[in-house]
Amino acid sequence: MSVVSSPGGAVLSVPLPLATRDDVRLARKGDELVVTVASYRRLLTLPSGLARHRVAGARVHDGELQVRFAAPDVPPTASPEETT
Repeated sequence: MSVVSSPGGAVLSVPLPLATRDDVRLARKGDELVVTVASYRRLLTLPSGLARHRVAGARVHDGELQVRFAAPDVPPTASPEETT
């Protein structure tokens, strides 16, 4: 798992080899991100720097899940590659 700063927020990347967009479901529960892939579920405790941010979108790309987080004061944007 890695976090990279981006303009207006950050991107959390989690390796998910062989997963497709249709296999992945996301939910936010407090300071945790719930990642469900097919019948498997994993709770990821968010780093303290991301806990205040909101999920702005997500995608599965090149074998990894990329979750975009927007800073609390940045308006949401939509992308056709998002999955939630």
